Amino acid sequence: MLEAFAPIMTRLFLRARIFLFAFSFLTFSVTRIQAAESFTWTTLAGGAQGTNDGVNGSAQFYFPSGIAVDGAGNLFVADTSNNTIRKVAPAGPDWVVTTIAGTAAFGAAGGTNDGVNGAAQFWRPNGVWADKNGNVFVVDHYTHTIRKITPVGTNWVVTTIAGLGQTMATRMARTATRAFGAPRESRWIARAISM
Repeated sequence: MLEAFAPIMTRLFLRARIFLFAFSFLTFSVTRIQAAESFTWTTLAGGAQGTNDGVNGSAQFYFPSGIAVDGAGNLFVADTSNNTIRKVAPAGPDWVVTTIAGTAAFGAAGGTNDGVNGAAQFWRPNGVWADKNGNVFVVDHYTHTIRKITPVGTNWVVTTIAGLGQTMATRMARTATRAFGAPRESRWIARAISM
């Protein structure tokens, strides 16, 4: 059954060998796959193209392309064509989607601004990773940077930790004084923060 979904499921994230989390370009949704004797597919959020925050199917995504899970079971999604980072949090039987950083541009060009919550800008983020301290790291593809989102009270503060912002290069960076060549996906995050 998993093979049947391969054309639409572009990324899978394994959590504790019990659940797989995936997203679909074609259905603009986030899905949980429970592994047991067979697979159980559950759409947690989304299902239509758009920018809306909300609960379960009332939330909308626009080509999500990165997903991570933190220690509390929250999902973080790089909503690529909306230029935002979304949090999908369990609330009893429901899943609540909120935009934690960036402003939905619905396919428009993004930017490089660091800042708090919606004041920060992304441009085609496509990889995310959550650490044990609650920080979220983002591969911001079109700005050629790695961004860090830090929870501060009820706010999320975005800072650029590596890359020069819209400057193309091919060498690996340790700090924001060097440039990346269009980083893609979360493997760049591990390399950037471990150097």
